[in-house]
Amino acid sequence: MKNLVYLTRNSEVPNGVGSWRRNAKWNRTSIPRLYRSPDGLPSRERLWSKLKSDIIDSSNPELYVVLVTTGCCDLEELKQAASDPNKRIPEIAQLLHLLDGLNGYARQLGVRLVVYDLPYQPN
Repeated sequence: MKNLVYLTRNSEVPNGVGSWRRNAKWNRTSIPRLYRSPDGLPSRERLWSKLKSDIIDSSNPELYVVLVTTGCCDLEELKQAASDPNKRIPEIAQLLHLLDGLNGYARQLGVRLVVYDLPYQPN
């Protein structure tokens, strides 16, 4: 939710924009920050400028926030957990509260929220 503020037209440059490059990894991990990017894509501040001009500042944006989860946001399981008192645990209420807040904030900004839940498959 804290990063949705950057989807407004008057937003400032994000603090971490210096790490927006092809070979950057998430904090002390081997997970790439940019998983897939087209050839010729700028990096760092130039990437922010391109995103801002091509998407955020466009006259009729169709902006989406995509939340990717693994195993915690399966719609059918959430419906069952919310409606069946035997499956209702405190974490379900917390998750629904967080999702509701994220969705409400996204709507205020005119952004669509998409939740994509990948099935959890342990090794």
